[in-house]
Amino acid sequence: MNDNLAPDRPEPRRRRARLALAGAVVLCLIVGGTIGGYYFGRSSPPETSSECVEARQEVRDMKDEVDSADAATAANLSRTQLNMVVQGGDCFTGRERGQAQTVLDRLDEQAAAKAECDASDEPWWECGP
Repeated sequence: MNDNLAPDRPEPRRRRARLALAGAVVLCLIVGGTIGGYYFGRSSPPETSSECVEARQEVRDMKDEVDSADAATAANLSRTQLNMVVQGGDCFTGRERGQAQTVLDRLDEQAAAKAECDASDEPWWECGP
């Protein structure tokens, strides 16, 4: 029966789960690209201090954890990786720090938009740009 008052829409939980998973995948790709850029195209030689070696190794080690984690945990670990790059000082190039900061800014914007949508009286399917 085609009832115009109750159109078929996906369940909010399923939609949110799909969005979270898609966001985690995109985040993993961006982090992977940033780390890949680190390995294959540094614009300046890396800092060779033991602190920098440890910081770079820790970011690399976290990639395996991100790959094997569920969507929510992967998103948190990826955000941690990005913060490590941004706050890593001379251990990472300016380009890497800039890319990581851009991703963090986008994630903050998305979180703010979601919070605004959740706080509004509009149905979830009508929120957004």
